[in-house]
Amino acid sequence: METPEAKERYKIRSKTVERPFAHLKQNMHLTEFRTTGLQEVNTELKLYTIGHNLKRIYNSFVWDGLSITQNSVKDNQNT
Repeated sequence: METPEAKERYKIRSKTVERPFAHLKQNMHLTEFRTTGLQEVNTELKLYTIGHNLKRIYNSFVWDGLSITQNSVKDNQNT
């Protein structure tokens, strides 16, 4: 972490890796696992990440749909 290259890599990591974990912890209340055993914990984490990814996919479709709807409304108002 002492070199400029390492600091730059950490900046990228904080944007790409740590946000999903923060989301799981803050919004999905994953502060501790409800199961015991490595396989069960891995399964539980995978279920949480599936939920996180589905929410991201849903939100991307909703926002894409809203922008398409808003653009078509603007186009209709201009004609």
